[in-house]
Amino acid sequence: MPPSDAVALDNSFGLRLALRQVQRAAVFSGRSTRTEVIAYWAFALISELVISLIALVIWNVASWNSMRFYTALAIVFAIPEPALFVRRLHDQGRSGWWAVVGIPFAAFSWFGGPRADRPLWEHLIVAFLSITILVFLLWPGVAETNRFGPDPRLGHDDATTVTE
Repeated sequence: MPPSDAVALDNSFGLRLALRQVQRAAVFSGRSTRTEVIAYWAFALISELVISLIALVIWNVASWNSMRFYTALAIVFAIPEPALFVRRLHDQGRSGWWAVVGIPFAAFSWFGGPRADRPLWEHLIVAFLSITILVFLLWPGVAETNRFGPDPRLGHDDATTVTE
């Protein structure tokens, strides 16, 4: 296989991993790998950037329509994240209920976000929750079958293996 085909295969694999998270947006069972999380984040970031640049050409940045558009775009790309987070916790052998840690962070982000007029303790709580969520998402999974299913890295679980 020529080198250009190998690069295309790798790029296609990452895109398939990311799009599979969209398909599994309501699937809270099973396990997901760190690679799936990173592939989805990259897909969402690049997609939001491209769509935002296109929207920038269509609307004025300061217009009310663009604000509503960006909010809707963020919500659309956030839809698969709770299920992906729960499946990552399952991969580590943890209950999906640990995902409740992210609720205060999400609520704070959606209802006001960090502002200069907020007290320091609110910013510290958001920073702590952000780091906690990141650690949970990127912590290595259990290398063998656990109560949530077989190791997805071994390709034994049809629900978590990438199909052609």
